[in-house]
Amino acid sequence: MPAATLPAPVRMEAGRARCVGEPGEGLLLVEGPDGRPELVAAIAGMVGRRASIDRLCDAVARSGLEGTVAVDPLTDVLAYREPLHRLPAGGAGEAIDRFRGQLAWARQHCGLPAMPRIPAPDPVHALAALHGLFAHCTPRELSVRGPGSGPQATDLLNAVSCLLFEVLALRAPAQPQEAVLARLRDDVDAVLPGTAAGLVIRNAIAIALETVRTRDTLPEPYRLAHHDAWACYLFMDASDWSSELGRHHFENELGYMAGCLQALRRLASLGDAPLTAATLMEIHDVAIGKSFRRAPEPMQDRFQTGYRSKEVSFALMDGRNCSAAGLAEFFASPEAGTGWITVGEGEGGGGLQLKANAMPSLDCERKADEILAAYYRQLGAIEGSAPDAEAMRIAALVRCCQSLDRHHLFADANIRTIGYLCMNKLLWDLGMEPAVLEYPKVFDMCSVAEVVDAVRRGQQRFRALRQAVQRPGCGH
Repeated sequence: MPAATLPAPVRMEAGRARCVGEPGEGLLLVEGPDGRPELVAAIAGMVGRRASIDRLCDAVARSGLEGTVAVDPLTDVLAYREPLHRLPAGGAGEAIDRFRGQLAWARQHCGLPAMPRIPAPDPVHALAALHGLFAHCTPRELSVRGPGSGPQATDLLNAVSCLLFEVLALRAPAQPQEAVLARLRDDVDAVLPGTAAGLVIRNAIAIALETVRTRDTLPEPYRLAHHDAWACYLFMDASDWSSELGRHHFENELGYMAGCLQALRRLASLGDAPLTAATLMEIHDVAIGKSFRRAPEPMQDRFQTGYRSKEVSFALMDGRNCSAAGLAEFFASPEAGTGWITVGEGEGGGGLQLKANAMPSLDCERKADEILAAYYRQLGAIEGSAPDAEAMRIAALVRCCQSLDRHHLFADANIRTIGYLCMNKLLWDLGMEPAVLEYPKVFDMCSVAEVVDAVRRGQQRFRALRQAVQRPGCGH
């Protein structure tokens, strides 16, 4: 039945929702908390526009719209909701026309482009049509950061986000969000080609799906009050939290966030079981999962699963991932003379670097077991009643993570595996809060005391994140 002929007042069956307005416009009537309908719409995706939220909220308020706007934390969309308790004399159609005009004014006032209208019979066809608009874009153009990245990247992500918001608003609460997203992912996988745009669309769905799947993953005392809004920040350097790209900040390496969230689920499934070389490798392989798919072919060899067999190296920068105290500790330690690690000037005067020398993969796996076994032995030797027992445990944990990182037992994604996943598994196994480090590469060559301090500050940061309210919204 056309929206203009809806009777007033309107009641909807539990969980019912429908599209109203013009095809592809994204205007919905959904069941509100009291059983009456709400007018709902995605105003704009916020990727690359996070600093504009307050300005856009203010513009919407001054436009005369009677509803409220707030960021939907799962899809990162600024959404509008207006309860239609008292329908105008002209019915819902009058409210829709008013909303359409006032929203157009707010968009123009804020300099936001109108959302592309994609008439389609279902979400899969809509995403396929959206893909067609961006199919000509190169991988560089659709990369969110780096040389060659352009506005097409955020335009595509924001359009996908708005479509995901619409799909979830239409399907939930009648269907669980996980089921809706999993079905959409499977259907899209079957129809979209493996172009750069197709991969971006698939990845956006995967991030939303894994965010939903990890809602109850963290041990009970450490779950986030607003998981959908903040879970992604568990895998972002705190120094990057202010990024306009939000959860997509590291998606210049496509698949990063979905892989980390999936690895978190696997890690949590271990319960209290100690880490082993086998489980550490599995966590690494899950985390990199389908990442790196945008990498040029010559780079693909770097991104191998399992333990490495080739030499890897990285720069040591004083004040960032290296300190004088850290270097002194390393050279005084047994690790400096094993033949595994070489620290010195890079070839061609490239500055100080750490080189993890080539070793057979099996030897790297054995080294991981050796490092982890030594850590658990150290824990067992700490007297629980000792006044400094907690400090001793966290120092042992830091030394373990330092050793795993410095040996660089994987070809890539060592910091992701050690600094985000392994470290926090070891922390919560000790009954301690997880940590979000400002710069996880401090494990590379900073001192134990410096890294312990970074972990303590990271735990304070996690505590604030756990209790944080949802992302800024507004209303009147």
